[in-house]
Amino acid sequence: MLKKGSILVNKYLIEEIINNGGTSIVYKAYHNTLEIAVAIKRIIVSNKLMFDYRHEVDILKRLRHTMLPRIYDVIQYGQEIYIVMDYIDGESLEQLLVRTKGLSEQEAIALILELTQVVAYIHSNNIVHSDVKPANIMVTKTGQIKLIDFGIAHQAGDSKKQWGRSLGFSAPEQLNRQDVDHRADIYSLAATLYYCITGQLFTPGQSVNTECSDISEKLGYLLKQALQSSPGKRHQNIQQFRNQLHRVSSQTDCSFFSFKKLPVLMCLVFALIAYGGFSQIEEHIGVTGLIINTLFLIVYLHGLIKKNYVSAVNSSVFSKYYPTKKGSAESEITAFDDPNQTELIR
Repeated sequence: MLKKGSILVNKYLIEEIINNGGTSIVYKAYHNTLEIAVAIKRIIVSNKLMFDYRHEVDILKRLRHTMLPRIYDVIQYGQEIYIVMDYIDGESLEQLLVRTKGLSEQEAIALILELTQVVAYIHSNNIVHSDVKPANIMVTKTGQIKLIDFGIAHQAGDSKKQWGRSLGFSAPEQLNRQDVDHRADIYSLAATLYYCITGQLFTPGQSVNTECSDISEKLGYLLKQALQSSPGKRHQNIQQFRNQLHRVSSQTDCSFFSFKKLPVLMCLVFALIAYGGFSQIEEHIGVTGLIINTLFLIVYLHGLIKKNYVSAVNSSVFSKYYPTKKGSAESEITAFDDPNQTELIR
């Protein structure tokens, strides 16, 4: 194990351990030449025979997306293997959920909608991630989302793939070591969405109960399809899943501007009318015209406010949670604590 302050291959100054998982240890380091922070992933010795360290490198080096980490270097130092990649300044979604005690339905949907962009990209390159879960989703301090850990990702149809599973997030066919394709990632996205809102791991075959949870009926309907045990009964591609989730998102956003808030808008409109001179306006357009124009103004303001609000939510859904004190995500045990690590299958 590398020690704090040690220098790897006269180039990387080790600063701290940032993750200790089932297949690797990840360090934060400083690149003395480029003068940037990097992450260094050390492949654990006991896993080298069953874990092809080139696998993740070969996949990531072919992908270019702002929501994916870049590979800088691969180092064989003695008997150890190190992969140098982007350092992501933030925390995992798992850590954020512990700290915030979960997300609202609207926040969780915004997160998954953003994730579908990068999942659609890797699927378009015929790659299945196979390990989408909160621990592998990073949230930067500016609210950006990153998908990491391609250790068990594989080319669709590849018979030499590395098998692994994460209980609560892996699709049933993956748990049972059957053929896995892009529909397994859709299942994992839905399981992550369910977990973000409820704090509970989804068990294959269980029902999505919208009456006893914080899940709306519309979202519950989507989850019931996406979490089907049979891949053939799920959404058949990521675009289908994204389109339906986007419709649910629009309906959820509309509920935020419900008729309960209509009096507020009406008061605002009539205040504007009063400021402009009620009698002068009435004199020009009449009472009927005034009523019609008032309704149009209310609808316009409703749409304008909603558009700006939804845009703000989708672009920086997590920004309100930062800055955070280092280590705060581990300060309390809650329902969102998931010690579950990806289990490699021989």
